[in-house]
Amino acid sequence: MTPLPEPNWRMALASRFCLAFVLVAVGCCAFNFWAGRAHGQSDDTALTLARSCVAEIGLEGRTDECNVMWHVLLAKAGTPHAAGDLSRRYNALFRHGAAHPRAWVLRLREDGQQPDGWPRRLSWKRWRWSWFEKLHAAHAFVADPGAHPCPRAEQYGGRCDDSRHACDKPKPHWHREWCGKPRGHFAQAYWSVTRAPQGESGAVLSAAVAAGREGER
Repeated sequence: MTPLPEPNWRMALASRFCLAFVLVAVGCCAFNFWAGRAHGQSDDTALTLARSCVAEIGLEGRTDECNVMWHVLLAKAGTPHAAGDLSRRYNALFRHGAAHPRAWVLRLREDGQQPDGWPRRLSWKRWRWSWFEKLHAAHAFVADPGAHPCPRAEQYGGRCDDSRHACDKPKPHWHREWCGKPRGHFAQAYWSVTRAPQGESGAVLSAAVAAGREGER
């Protein structure tokens, strides 16, 4: 009768150690994931913010302008996650969804693959780098927003000083802010807001103010 082999206690101990290590690692990853979501530090938030930037200024827009817009939203919302939610309500493309002519923006992907609905006449390979640049900036913003690059800017909207960009006429007592950049640097217009004096309606803006020609700041 062949004797049974003695159990290899060293191997058993190593197996238990490896199993314990895997369980702890999985637990830490799960905790970090849910903690990140609670603090607005999730991939979904970065993806939403990056898409919102493209929705506002296109893939051809400057990535540093994305950061300005995100900070305007952050000042209103309080956290990067809430800023992402606010961007959905702020932009018409998000509100119209699949019915919007540029609905492909809502399908821009984390992995950089061509989004469904991308215009056939355009090469996605040419623009993918721009998408990755904005997505990377969004992840960095969610992790640490840093200082507001244009702290006087409280609102943004389409410029009214050329025929290329959409025009969102500013409200009374909005003042154009140039954020230390030359005219034409940004696709959007940025505004600081002052309250109207009591008894003054200020209901009509001059054409110069609407076009941002009231003086560069």
